[in-house]
Amino acid sequence: MSKVKVFMLITNENCNLNCTYCYEHHKSNSFMSFDIAKNIIDNELKNALSTETYEIEFFGGEPFLNFPLIKEIVDYVQTKYHNLKVYFNASTNGTLVHGEIKEWLIEHKDVFSPGLSLDGTKEMHDINRPFKKGNNSSFDAIDIDFFKNLHKNPHAKMTISPATLSQMAQGIKFIHSLGFVCDATFASGIDWTNLYNIETLCNQLAELIEFYKNNPKLEVCRMLKYNFISILNPSIENFRYCGAGKTMTAFDSKGTKYPCQGFAPVTLGHKEAKKYVGEDFSNFKFDKKSICAQCKFVNLCPTCYACNKASTGDIGTMDSDMCLLNRLCILTGAKIEYYRLINSKDTSIETQRTLKAIEQIQKETFNPSAIYLNNTTIS
Repeated sequence: MSKVKVFMLITNENCNLNCTYCYEHHKSNSFMSFDIAKNIIDNELKNALSTETYEIEFFGGEPFLNFPLIKEIVDYVQTKYHNLKVYFNASTNGTLVHGEIKEWLIEHKDVFSPGLSLDGTKEMHDINRPFKKGNNSSFDAIDIDFFKNLHKNPHAKMTISPATLSQMAQGIKFIHSLGFVCDATFASGIDWTNLYNIETLCNQLAELIEFYKNNPKLEVCRMLKYNFISILNPSIENFRYCGAGKTMTAFDSKGTKYPCQGFAPVTLGHKEAKKYVGEDFSNFKFDKKSICAQCKFVNLCPTCYACNKASTGDIGTMDSDMCLLNRLCILTGAKIEYYRLINSKDTSIETQRTLKAIEQIQKETFNPSAIYLNNTTIS
């Protein structure tokens, strides 16, 4: 299988929205120049092999605020590195994707995939993602049909905040109804400390179990989709949350290299971000006394170095409230998968292993002797 290497280019450090949960607390008017981008690309692809696949992701702020740079980069790569398999994507709020940008994306759809952030229904989206200036609806500023029809199996990233949690199931179902795969996630780096959130989440998850039971062929949203078999795997001494710093890196507008955008100056500020320049987390190890190191769910846990840093200030320590939210989602996803496997009448070895893993998840979730960051009783 081809190895995929991802590097992110932070085209600018600004945005036209003022999202309530945004983790980029140090925005500026800094824009990446083509000369800086060219140097990064040449360095990253200098030893590239034609058998490997590379992905350049444009990030912001809102990346399309620097659309001229994006066009220039794509043209440069396709001209100089035409013998390589290089693809492009961008994480966008969609509000600027009109006119020339839309036409250009259609022309380059074979190599460019814009990823849309869409936080559920219009009401939910506008609560979470207001414009920085003016009172217009950012939801209404998105050509949703364009993103839906540009590629097969389009994805929409839906971020859930405490303000939209009570509408979570409705929002996920709405995203599905539009024809998107729903990449639903919880906002990180914010305060989830409220028992009301747990009760609300349980009700929302129960609604989603019924929804996916009634729609067995629908791809389950990301927050409920896991490789459940991994709970059967032994713990790994040199545990890694992800490929940040190794198979994935990010470059700020000045060309400095970071593990991912979560450690760049736009997120942490220049003083704190400086600590992570060139970091690849190869020396990362859990303290043996760490609760996370002892947790059976560690191989399933959807947290990451950057989320932990934003929530607790420590790349290896997860937020206790997020721990509980994620555990509830793992259990819910396991229940949905159980119903689907039982109804499929599949008796393969892979299915039997998955059912064994689901049984383990059920037992561990309610194991009174298990130690978690948040031991709030759940049912």
